[in-house]
Amino acid sequence: MRACGILPVNKPVGWTSPDVVAFVRKRYKYPKVGHSGTIDPFGTGLLLLCVGPATKLAPHLADLPKRYSVTALLGATTDTYDMTGKVMSSAPVPPETEGRIERLLMEFVGEHDQVPPMFSAIKIKGKPMYELARQGVTVALPPRRIKIYEIVMKEIKLPRFSFEVLCGPGMYVRSLVHDLGQKVGCGGAVEALSRIKIGDLTLDRAGDPKTLPDNPILLSPDQLLTAWPKLPLGEFEAGFVSGHSISLSVLFDRPALNTGQMVFAVGRNGLSGFGEVKSGKIYPKGSFV
Repeated sequence: MRACGILPVNKPVGWTSPDVVAFVRKRYKYPKVGHSGTIDPFGTGLLLLCVGPATKLAPHLADLPKRYSVTALLGATTDTYDMTGKVMSSAPVPPETEGRIERLLMEFVGEHDQVPPMFSAIKIKGKPMYELARQGVTVALPPRRIKIYEIVMKEIKLPRFSFEVLCGPGMYVRSLVHDLGQKVGCGGAVEALSRIKIGDLTLDRAGDPKTLPDNPILLSPDQLLTAWPKLPLGEFEAGFVSGHSISLSVLFDRPALNTGQMVFAVGRNGLSGFGEVKSGKIYPKGSFV
């Protein structure tokens, strides 16, 4: 049986997310490995590697809420919005900052528009933004609608402070800290960053890629995408795996489903794949067998 599932790893500092993918693919000779969302090279934390057919689920895993632990430094702005970049400006931290920084930070909770940093993996005409930025090319990026569910202040020892943030897809912690620094009036940049949770999965479930066991246990996709219903296929499994849509009316024990809903298809030996509900049918989007 071909390898298929999700491997949670703790990305080491200094590694890029593609570095981790390449390392795991080579070590375990997996024919196909991808990830569900980058972490900055200076950052650490939970990275979900999709193995085999599970790579088709990467966009859905990327949509799960994520929690980060952040240490920020006030008094400086950099071209990368973190302290690995070139310092663009510096200013003293206003004396009244300690009494107002938590309130200013909490103003970012909710939905709002955020401009991504120039140094990011967002692609413009097929080129990542960070490549253009290194070449000195400046592009006016449009703001993107993002959502922050929660911010918890952990410690304030100015000019540094630390906090945790729970957010939806597309939110850049570096932009959050940069924008906060503009509000404070002295600039700010991220000093340390770790992703500590994705969906219901926490960092303690992840291993260092250099010390993973010889036969790592891959998580079944339904352990992460827990909101997706499971739909028993019965005798229609072969047709679904072959790419044919199935009318929901012929399936027994089906839950109430809405158009546009994603579901896991269950066959005789477990998950067969996943699909989308449309007009009373389930349309296959990917097979695991």
